[in-house]
Amino acid sequence: MRVNTTLAAAGAGLAAAADPRRARFGKPDASLCANGWVCGLVAISAACAFVEPAEALVIGLAAGSLSTFAVELFEARLAVDDPGGVVPCMR
Repeated sequence: MRVNTTLAAAGAGLAAAADPRRARFGKPDASLCANGWVCGLVAISAACAFVEPAEALVIGLAAGSLSTFAVELFEARLAVDDPGGVVPCMR
């Protein structure tokens, strides 16, 4: 279980760091990477005992890539005031 959780978090962090919108900043955004990491942990937490490590990595990659779009949607478009950045991870 620990391996699956770690793989999902690592995959999500890497996917968030590879965000295509990072060209706006020129480098990966630390807060988006942290949000991706948390979203990867949230995504794998219910199924970590039932999936293989490769599947956990794929779940993390999907959660991390979706988290950057969710953060922009909730904060920029819907104007949700979320200083911790966890609302997109819980949806």
